[in-house]
Amino acid sequence: MLPPELVRLTHLEEIDLTRNYINGTIPPEWGSMMKLQRINLLGNRLTGPIPKELANINNTLTTISLEFNQLSGPIPPELGSLPLLEKLHLTSNNFIGELPEELARLTTLQEFRIGGNNFTGKIPDFIHKWVNLNQLVIVGSGLDGPIPPSIGLLTKLSDLRISDLNGSQAPFPPLENLKSLKILLLRSCNINGKLPEYLGTMTKLEILDLSFNNLSGEIPSNLSSLSKIEMMYLTGNLLSGPVPPWMLDTSKNFGNVPCLSLRGFRCNPKRSSFHINCGGKEVSLDDGNKYESDGDESGPSNYYQSTTNWAFSSTGNFMDDGRSLDPFMSTNSSRLSMNNSDLYTEARISPISLTYYGFCLVKGNYNITLHFAEIMFNDSKSYSSLGRRIFDIYIQGKLVEKDFNIVDAAGGIGKGIIKPYAANVTDDGTLEIHLYWAGKGTTGLPVRGVYGPLISAISVDNPDYEPPKGISIGAVVGIVAAAAFVIILLLGILWWKGFLIRKDTMDQDLKGLDLQTEDDTHISTRIAGTYGYMAPEYAMRGYLTDKADVYSFRIVALEIVSGRSNTSYRTKEYCLYLLDWALVLKQKGNMMELVDPKLGSDFNKIEVTGMINVALMCTNVSPAVRPAMSSVVSMLEGRTVPETSSFPDPDASNEQMKLKGMMIELQKSLETDTSEGQVQIVSTDGPFTASSASAGDLYPYTASSASAGDLYPLNWDSKVLENRYIR
Repeated sequence: MLPPELVRLTHLEEIDLTRNYINGTIPPEWGSMMKLQRINLLGNRLTGPIPKELANINNTLTTISLEFNQLSGPIPPELGSLPLLEKLHLTSNNFIGELPEELARLTTLQEFRIGGNNFTGKIPDFIHKWVNLNQLVIVGSGLDGPIPPSIGLLTKLSDLRISDLNGSQAPFPPLENLKSLKILLLRSCNINGKLPEYLGTMTKLEILDLSFNNLSGEIPSNLSSLSKIEMMYLTGNLLSGPVPPWMLDTSKNFGNVPCLSLRGFRCNPKRSSFHINCGGKEVSLDDGNKYESDGDESGPSNYYQSTTNWAFSSTGNFMDDGRSLDPFMSTNSSRLSMNNSDLYTEARISPISLTYYGFCLVKGNYNITLHFAEIMFNDSKSYSSLGRRIFDIYIQGKLVEKDFNIVDAAGGIGKGIIKPYAANVTDDGTLEIHLYWAGKGTTGLPVRGVYGPLISAISVDNPDYEPPKGISIGAVVGIVAAAAFVIILLLGILWWKGFLIRKDTMDQDLKGLDLQTEDDTHISTRIAGTYGYMAPEYAMRGYLTDKADVYSFRIVALEIVSGRSNTSYRTKEYCLYLLDWALVLKQKGNMMELVDPKLGSDFNKIEVTGMINVALMCTNVSPAVRPAMSSVVSMLEGRTVPETSSFPDPDASNEQMKLKGMMIELQKSLETDTSEGQVQIVSTDGPFTASSASAGDLYPYTASSASAGDLYPLNWDSKVLENRYIR
């Protein structure tokens, strides 16, 4: 406890007992016969009121810092009798009542922080008398709005933070004279109307947070002049109109706006559940549920979409923590003993707002289970155990938990608590779980920047959902048979068009192609370049690998970048395929020459380079070297970086050369009969020859079977397949 006997130290000027484990009350005796200048008791377990006797130190006292304690009661009016007081810090306690009018006499006040309390009444108008104020923090104080217009007279303010005001709607306060502001935070203050143009004249602004109000209209164009801005939050308003171009300029701080690149889910089929290990790795429980990994590193303004049917968005940066990069995941440093502890080892955290979305859900009633465990405080007898994390929980827009405290609910630090809820999902198939920090609790224990929502895992299930019955065995057989027919037909076409023949014959055919006849060669070269690869792959393995789609994807990617057809590309080097030219340009270090000239200079070079690199990775002859489509998506989204070692060799990039290489490999598996036109293909089901098609075969292919009435004429000497037959 704080010793009253310190009063005997009559020349003592400063008491600093920051971040200890002291309990009890502040001794009233300290106000007698002492010459204290600074009292700093931040981060302890102090209770009770502020003794009014401290006002007796009126000739010397300049600082009272009592933040992150458990003090209570109203603010003593007597504190208004401290004519030299410069700093009054009362954040994160349990103070109540209105701010006494006597505080208006504190004309020397420079810092006033009262957030995270339970005050009542309105923000007093008398604050305009604090003409020397440079920091005003009223975050989650309990006070009512509106913000008094007289606040615009505090021209020395550099840090203004007000949030979560009760009361009615009000217009934006007149702050045009506050030219020294570096931090302007007016979050959830019931402000309506348009964003004022004068915001663009506050050239010293570094952080602008106007989120969760009712602001409407367009974003003023002159906000682009805020050259020192680092963070700007306009989340949760009613803004309209186009996104200003300067927000999308990659050369400025606003170049990365991930929420503007949302991609829709394809809801076929719809789902009845999802499970997330928030901030952690994939975990499978004994009950059969698999909790998906949620390891995205996130950021101050971040949207992440899973590969299944959920996503999350996070808003805010941890202020005053002195870190250049904020963490948005936390890992427990000690051993956890609760059931399914793997769900609680890691957690996702957010400074302001964290929202998880479920998409593509079937209509109905759902059971929602939220898992929590406080893993950022420890259970020692020290200030590290004194933090209070408090936030609100909304489900489908409805407040279900106000001032939720994990430690209180779980009965201790490092203990798990499971909170069950119920919600209805309508025809839109969307579920929203929103965690919001309303300014309550501590923000500096065990260190600064520990506050805001924290969640360990989420489980969502529809208990009434009955999955549709499985398809019949006959349907499966039919599907397999249809797929087999398509493959056989494709191989038959390739066979009789000369692609599955001896190496020397194929070389001669490729040399004889008329590459200048666009209408005919458009199809033949595509078959030679794409299907020609797939056919040898099928012939050698007896199946098409799951990487065949990756190979085909590269054609689409290169055509998107260049604005040209894969097979109609012509350069002075006479390259037939875009791939050839892309590899040549990459080797020369001039990939931008591949870009569609219609774009001019209006494109993102980083994204274009990334797309070309991904396309090149997809062209390896060996399926094992090609990335999976999930990896392709990850690289296109910028979450992973293409490995240069996976790029094909430019000197061997020509499609004909690759096809010939495949044929050489295939030739080792072929047994050629001496009779003309009979080639034996070794497959997993045994040999197949052109002459082996018996009367019992479904589709016998013989050299004479391609009649004039065939849908696909197979005579190599006739006109190549017409475009209308291939879609």
